[in-house]
Amino acid sequence: MLVFAHRNSSPLLPSEHEKLQAALHSNRPVRHWRSAEQHTHLISSPHQLLPEDRFEHAPYTIGDWVIAGFARLDNRPYLISELGSNTSDISDTELLAQAWHQWGKDGLNRIYGDFALIAWQLSTQTLHIAVDHLSHTHLYYYQDRDNLLVSTLRAPLLTHIPALRTLNTMALLTLLTARFPESDPWQGIQHVPAGHVLTLDVHGNQTLTCWWQPPQQHSIYYRDPRDYSAALKPAFESVVKSLLRSSQNVASTLSGGLDSSLATAYAADFLAREHKELVSYTSSPASPHDHLYRRPNWDADEWLLTEELAALHPNIRHIRIQNHESCLLNHLSAQHAASWTPVRNTANCWWLQAIAGSAAAQSQRIILTGGKGNASLSYAGTGGLARLIPQGHWRWAWQHLVAQTPCSIGHFAKQISHLSGLTPLLKRQLNRKTVTPDGLMPAWLATPWRNKIDFVWPTKPTFEWKDRCDFLLRETPVYKPDFLQQFGVLMTDPFADRALIEQLLTYPPEAFVGLGFERLPARLLGDGLVPDSIRWRTRRGEQAPDEGYWIMRDKTRYLETWQRLREHHAIKQLFDITAIDASLMRQTSALGERLTASSLHRLFDICLFIENAQQQWQATLSD
Repeated sequence: MLVFAHRNSSPLLPSEHEKLQAALHSNRPVRHWRSAEQHTHLISSPHQLLPEDRFEHAPYTIGDWVIAGFARLDNRPYLISELGSNTSDISDTELLAQAWHQWGKDGLNRIYGDFALIAWQLSTQTLHIAVDHLSHTHLYYYQDRDNLLVSTLRAPLLTHIPALRTLNTMALLTLLTARFPESDPWQGIQHVPAGHVLTLDVHGNQTLTCWWQPPQQHSIYYRDPRDYSAALKPAFESVVKSLLRSSQNVASTLSGGLDSSLATAYAADFLAREHKELVSYTSSPASPHDHLYRRPNWDADEWLLTEELAALHPNIRHIRIQNHESCLLNHLSAQHAASWTPVRNTANCWWLQAIAGSAAAQSQRIILTGGKGNASLSYAGTGGLARLIPQGHWRWAWQHLVAQTPCSIGHFAKQISHLSGLTPLLKRQLNRKTVTPDGLMPAWLATPWRNKIDFVWPTKPTFEWKDRCDFLLRETPVYKPDFLQQFGVLMTDPFADRALIEQLLTYPPEAFVGLGFERLPARLLGDGLVPDSIRWRTRRGEQAPDEGYWIMRDKTRYLETWQRLREHHAIKQLFDITAIDASLMRQTSALGERLTASSLHRLFDICLFIENAQQQWQATLSD
């Protein structure tokens, strides 16, 4: 956890120092660097996750620089050698600080891993803040004529700058559409984009530089699609090994999907060689009403599949997470208080918090996940046809089409539609259509806002290579679970590893399809470690499938909460209270339907966030 504060007009008062530190809510040691002459204060509360963290003593004063940050580096030996360090008794954050001092902006491309950096140059009074390739840890910032603040959390900014306590109404209401807003829920708070470094001086000048330049086109081709998997295996093994470096125990999230199964299986295999245990958590529905979330080709409960994987690895301690009685509304408010942002993905809200809390209680500090898998290693290969057919690779194109096409006319038509990328004529014939997804509730908005918030989603007839790269490289959204910092755990994703992504971007779309299956490299990598029931599975798994049941079970609590929320002036301004009343008065079984439940939880997420923000910060709404 980090805070940097500078004020041009006067030094920060001791009381302001105390408030900034208190806003971090850190239960770990806190270190300070202050300059009364430069009116500057830097606070660092380092994590205790890695063995080398015992050497951590940031902020570091190195020459003309004062530097602090967060780092979990994958190429420590390389950096120690290149920097000429005489010892390995050095924290990852100090390595990051030395790299910045020696190489500056140009050296960021030599650093592999997760990091957030704050570097203050004393002679020029210039601040440089940088984040890793996917911004695993955000740096939020605010600057005006007198103040410059940066933090890994929003609370210190809201504490120090009362002018920031205005809610971004458009961003909040966009959440109701199930999209990610492009801006922060607080008017005026910004964050450093992924793969960038931002330079700010005390006169208000800002320079944003993109330091990460990933491959822009595919350049590696194999005749046999199995060769891609063989080439990827050493890289994936290296990624997982690097993520197992921990000062205490390691855990993983585990579903019946390829991504979390691969991460868990490889981690268990490596830990078994060291006679260590891996704790794996699987979220499973506790509801008897399985009709609420039954969908074709989707599985609601993946517990039996994950049990098969755990049986292959005796060192896995498999823990089942079920919500028998906890009301989701409590978890929403808890996450608001920790992150000061709406949760947005309410389906994952409960089990994320349950797993983080359980892991922290059992001294598990690193939790492996598979969040970026669908966009990286287990990408489906969409877009290959539009590349293969113009080049005359008819046999490969046919194999590619067969592998991507389940026994469904609808899916077959969808795959054929990707050929629209071949000619402008087909593109014109296949005009984009627009739809409002099922379950979204435009009628819940107050009349002045209905025309401002777009509930219509475009459907794209093409999915080109650029679309795939944009999806893969898209940073972690602003609405991320910063609340995990309070548990002292770090969720790490091997599929978001920079070296792995750079290798994957050199492969064409058809590399991910073969033997009659999409996602072929990921399936082949599981050989011997992941059960065939998971490796060759074509069904998908629901996330929090009993979300609707929670509403049915706790309906009285939801109605009581709404009766309180509906009296708030701000909520009356934004929503059609009568329309929401009518929706909540529907039969209990209707409220528990999956899509309706998701919309209701997004509604409560927004309204509870507004209520909590007004109580804590006396927040107002933007126009």
